[in-house]
Amino acid sequence: MNLTGAQVAVTGKLETMTLHECLTLLNIIHAKPQSHVNRQTNYLIVGTIRKNMFESPETTRLQLAKSYGAQIISEKDFLTWVIAYLEKMRQNIT
Repeated sequence: MNLTGAQVAVTGKLETMTLHECLTLLNIIHAKPQSHVNRQTNYLIVGTIRKNMFESPETTRLQLAKSYGAQIISEKDFLTWVIAYLEKMRQNIT
């Protein structure tokens, strides 16, 4: 997984940050945040999705991302990647 330069959208409620904070992180790592999923979307970060028993357990963004072949990643995997990226950048500076 390489989010640098990738077009990334977000769906669901993030547990560790606000959407604004997530978009800020995406900009820091030079990803291209998207407000909507489209055929150019490379990754979809999925937070917690809360639906009642009569609704589909997937959001429209998640359904579209799957149909377009975007890679689906969890909030945890996103944060793990960001931490590794920032650590690598820190090592390159020192």
